[in-house]
Amino acid sequence: MSQEQTLHPVGSTILFEDDTVRVWDATVEPGETLPIHQHELDYVTVALTRGDVEVHEADGTVRRGHRLPGDVQVTRVGSGQRHVLKNIGTATYRNRIIELKSPPGPGGEPVNINLSR
Repeated sequence: MSQEQTLHPVGSTILFEDDTVRVWDATVEPGETLPIHQHELDYVTVALTRGDVEVHEADGTVRRGHRLPGDVQVTRVGSGQRHVLKNIGTATYRNRIIELKSPPGPGGEPVNINLSR
């Protein structure tokens, strides 16, 4: 991924925001992507629907996952996380992204913690 690419929002729509959190809806149709975006804040993702996804990280790493409703992932972004989320399934994939506005933890590589069932 080019460093010069235009960055997009981390989700589709902001549902709520105050001084401590920002909550996004992310909706990705089959074969579509949530375009390149940069996470500057630690966040929690909660799957609302079943989905098969690929996450294409800026360093070229591709992570695949099968999400079930209620699956939770905590991400500590470290020095920042830039990626694209692609829906490789056959149905619309939706989740909630809850950004935590407290200062992120120490720099370094992002850490993803899956709390899936």
